[in-house]
Amino acid sequence: MSVALLARPSQIKLTKLTKIVHNKMSTAQCCFRAVELLNTGSELVCQRYVLSFWGRLSMLLALARLATADCYRSGSATSRFSLGICLYYCLPVLLSLTSGMASHDIKLEVCVDSIRSAFAAEAGGASRIELCSALGEGGLSPSVGTLKTLKETLTLPIYCMLRPRRGTDFVYSDEEMCAVLTDMDLLRENGADGFVFGSLNLDRSINVDQCRQVMMESEGLPVTFHRAFDLTDQKRMDENVELLRELGFKRLLSSGFRPSAADGVDCLAQLIAKHHRDFIVMPGAGIKVSNLEEILTVSRCQEFHASAQDTAGEDYVTPTTTRMECDVTMGKQDVDPYFGTNANVVRKMVTIANAMSCR
Repeated sequence: MSVALLARPSQIKLTKLTKIVHNKMSTAQCCFRAVELLNTGSELVCQRYVLSFWGRLSMLLALARLATADCYRSGSATSRFSLGICLYYCLPVLLSLTSGMASHDIKLEVCVDSIRSAFAAEAGGASRIELCSALGEGGLSPSVGTLKTLKETLTLPIYCMLRPRRGTDFVYSDEEMCAVLTDMDLLRENGADGFVFGSLNLDRSINVDQCRQVMMESEGLPVTFHRAFDLTDQKRMDENVELLRELGFKRLLSSGFRPSAADGVDCLAQLIAKHHRDFIVMPGAGIKVSNLEEILTVSRCQEFHASAQDTAGEDYVTPTTTRMECDVTMGKQDVDPYFGTNANVVRKMVTIANAMSCR
């Protein structure tokens, strides 16, 4: 069957679909194939419109019309069987789609590296916080003092980053892993609700041994595998997601092997469609108010991740820290002003997500 037609079911004309089915497969085969695509998350779902709720609904209704037309036209036992197959398989899928969409809340996780940003995330309506230090370096392990202070005030779940240093290799020595596990123990003892971690081997494969160490030390708390995943082999992405699930990770933060989630959204859509039943794939990196709706529409994600900083809004305000003119430098911050999480940006993102949840 044509991928293009499956990708844009709302544009299918009944006569065109009938011609394709009669030329290439029976109505029953067509129904079986459609349900198989919907239930298994085939590679075809990387075509964006297959993931649309209304697109899937349109495709199933078109198939039902086709089977009914065949039944009335020929009246043969085969046609009646085709209609029965279509109704038997498609109606439960329709019911699951409608019930699932009705209860589908899209959650926003906000990554923060300061107490002020954490307060802004909660004020804006975020569902969870990823607590880091040094977001300008991609996020490092936070201090115990920051976590303890936030736990005394905030009600949101707080997941703590476990990353001992900057760098995009994510290859850690035994001594660095010792530091990671020590940080983990201290953060857990002071109220961490979950953790974020990722480790690779030199060949960019997932470091199973180090991941197992973290999972054992988590003591049942949920752990997210972060964007180190985006450095792995894209051809083995499904295999790697299964590996993470088997290791005990609850979710994956990814930009779809691209610099931003907007660029990698088709790949994210494919991963989500295939693994959403038992694993959460969470888009993140470069998500802004201006591109959020498209990312949610295409990916059909349950959760997404953003810093929701001032610069992620349609118009941003002045930096949240004061710059002092002097001859003493303190690092990168002297060149790039510090932008914290903006409660209004969080609020706009939550509003968009809530609206998308109702579609």
